[in-house]
Amino acid sequence: MNPNTYIHPREQLAISMSWIYRHHLTNAASGNISCLDENGDMWITPADVDKGSLLPRDMVCVQADGSCIGRYQPSSEYPLHRAIYDARPDIRAIVHAHPPCGVAFSVAKRTPSGRLFPQTFRCSRNIGFAPYAKPGSEKLATAVAEKFIAGCDSIILESHGICCGGATLNEAFFRFDTLEFSARAEIRAAMIGKPHELTNEQLLLDRTRPRGFFGVLAPTTHAKPPHVINGAESICTYLKRGIDHGLFSATTGIISLRLGPDSFLINKQNADRSQIRPSDFTVINKGCVEQGCLPSHMAMIHDAIYKSHPDISCIINASPLYCLAHSICHRPIDTKVLPESYQHLHDVPLVPYEAPYRRHELIVDKISLENPAVEICNNGIMTVGRGIGDAYRSLETVESTAMAIVSSTPLGGYVPLPPSQIAELVDPEIT
Repeated sequence: MNPNTYIHPREQLAISMSWIYRHHLTNAASGNISCLDENGDMWITPADVDKGSLLPRDMVCVQADGSCIGRYQPSSEYPLHRAIYDARPDIRAIVHAHPPCGVAFSVAKRTPSGRLFPQTFRCSRNIGFAPYAKPGSEKLATAVAEKFIAGCDSIILESHGICCGGATLNEAFFRFDTLEFSARAEIRAAMIGKPHELTNEQLLLDRTRPRGFFGVLAPTTHAKPPHVINGAESICTYLKRGIDHGLFSATTGIISLRLGPDSFLINKQNADRSQIRPSDFTVINKGCVEQGCLPSHMAMIHDAIYKSHPDISCIINASPLYCLAHSICHRPIDTKVLPESYQHLHDVPLVPYEAPYRRHELIVDKISLENPAVEICNNGIMTVGRGIGDAYRSLETVESTAMAIVSSTPLGGYVPLPPSQIAELVDPEIT
């Protein structure tokens, strides 16, 4: 949602709940969202209404005196929301739902690690665990509120679900979406190896990444040229497609597109992929960025690749679940398991977490049109191509390969192609 455009709370709640339901993060009977308006009134999803069909007019306003305005009664978890707002005045929005992997952690009486993936640490570094209490009860509300008072922003509710708060509905939603995404990745990583947590130094590296690398382009009153607008629209199309296919999430997914010899287009910092628009991209030209724009934290490594590889026209950073599971375990993705994968990708090198931040040569020297994918420890995958479709196909190929490897684990694991068959793939004269 565009923070510069006013959207009524009932609209915000409907948009967020629609996303959560469509992406299988809750079911028709469970989940509730709320936010406070400028008057301090609470807008909340209704009780006993199908979460897959909620409309803005279905939302309930609970005023300061406790009176309700709306067609329905407020969610049965209203006491939980009220207790959190009373405990933490800085929280103005709450997302509570029962996503499958968050629930898996809740029944295992564990919290996901906040240190496996930098996006998790940025969004949900303070993850708490609230002991069981009956859903909808004051006891549950008190138990969860105590965790928020202790400084947590995301809570696993024992044998129940997830509850996340934020200063805005976007922030609460991002925490919720990222926490479930991280839970999914951690479960898949545990199937193939030992997940490696990021160190304090590595997490600090992500938080203190250089922001002043690019200069500032001179302001202009001219409209953006058609090739820039068309490029941004193409990236939006592929980001939305990738979200539908599980390759990106609301908070992950970076695509840049070369515009000329010394310029490219890339996501702005913290762009909401769930509501992505052409205005969420900025041009970098000859080392300068548009005035007032903060480019993605991966802009520097993209710049380095474009400078070293004039034949590359598109770069994608993504953290699809199965690639991320490999990168969390520091385990290379073995493309030799499938002939189509090896023919398209060749080997996929594994580079250290630090590579995109301060060791660019480790990626620049390994990635090319012939070897279009690089795996980054604890940070997913990077692919390149002659165009956006080419880079996207490489992303789909490497993720489907990683998925096959992880999914083979319960079956006893995978068996790579023998060297003779690999030789046939790289040398067509061998029969």
